[in-house]
Order: sequence, then C-alpha cells, then structure tokens
Amino acid sequence: MENILTFPCKTDHAPGKDWLHGDELAEHVGGTGKTTAQWLALPETQEYLAAMAEHLALPTAADLYAHKPDGIWLHPALYVCLARWANPVFGVWCDGQIVAAGGYYA
Repeated sequence: MENILTFPCKTDHAPGKDWLHGDELAEHVGGTGKTTAQWLALPETQEYLAAMAEHLALPTAADLYAHKPDGIWLHPALYVCLARWANPVFGVWCDGQIVAAGGYYA
C-alpha cells in the first residue's frame, strides 16, 4: 500500500497499547472543531461501539474508550470510524482505498 498516513500522537498517558487521543486524531484528519465527546454522544456511534465490542468480545462498549484528565483515548479499532466522522473528505478517501484494494465493488 503506497498511501501510508502517519500520525504524531502523544501516547504517554494512553490506557493501552496503540490507543490514541481522540481529539488529536480528529484534528489531525482535518476535523476542526469536532471532538471525541461529540462523536461518542451520537446514536450511530453508540450502535457502532456496541457492534465493535461484541466483535472483539469485550464486556461493554465503554471498554473501547477511556476518559482521562487530558481527554478521551480510543481503542485502535475506533480510529477510522472517528476519522471518517471528523472529516467526510477523509471518509471518501477511505472508500477509495477500499475500492482500490479490491473491496466494495470487486
């Protein structure tokens, strides 16, 4: 894959391996003014979290994120979902990557 995105994120307060600070991720993909708290409050996000928790065999959807003094941290399984919401242009780019890899319409 040629289009590799990098994300310089602080991880010193991360609650788990590879967890990212949600607001930093949203800002990094161009989601100006959008916060992780706003995203978590959406009914469709709650549905996604429930499905992901079940898929990963986690006890609850709340196991996918952690509230810390410096913000909300996200499990790696949530990166793309938050980023797509934060910036629809990024979401379209993601769709293009899936199609290019042979997904959706293959």
